[in-house]
Amino acid sequence: MAKRLRGDVHYNRKISSPEIPKKHPNWFLHFLLTVVAFAATVIWLNIIANEIVSALQALGLLLNVNTAIIGLTILAVGNSAADWVADMVITRAGKPEMALACCFSSPLIGDALGLSIALIVKLMHNFGEPIRFSIQGLEYFQVKLAWMFLGAAFLVNLIIFPIFRFNPPRSCSVAFFMVYGTFVIFLVLSTFHLIPPIM
Repeated sequence: MAKRLRGDVHYNRKISSPEIPKKHPNWFLHFLLTVVAFAATVIWLNIIANEIVSALQALGLLLNVNTAIIGLTILAVGNSAADWVADMVITRAGKPEMALACCFSSPLIGDALGLSIALIVKLMHNFGEPIRFSIQGLEYFQVKLAWMFLGAAFLVNLIIFPIFRFNPPRSCSVAFFMVYGTFVIFLVLSTFHLIPPIM
């Protein structure tokens, strides 16, 4: 009796719920939606980035603080927060090599794409004429100082991580924070002309 009831239920279910034919997705529509979503994301990120930079510039003018200091402290930390969280997750997942590669590849591709696209747009506005700019005095010293600290940190990473088999102790992270803090101190001192631009 029970087998007969199960058979009737299964038969009625097949009659009441016929199989819906599967439709193949429209690849062109999906591609178009992906392009539109990507363009909308770029536009929104551009708007938000411009507003944040304008707010930080206004804050620097109100507090009488150089915008370079704000850019290398508040804006740098905010810009690196997403990469920092992603690198922590990847490292905790047991892939420190991938996390180390992301530390350098993510800013590198951002700088490469940002600078290249900006220069292409500027060249289009200048009708192919060369772009002329000059960095002198304090700005030149600060740019060279930033490149020196960046190069030193990169070389230290190349030496330390292979030695510890990509599992360095916590003291290494403290040392890197100290390097960043030293760089910020030198930048602030040079901004207020407490150290001469010797380079």
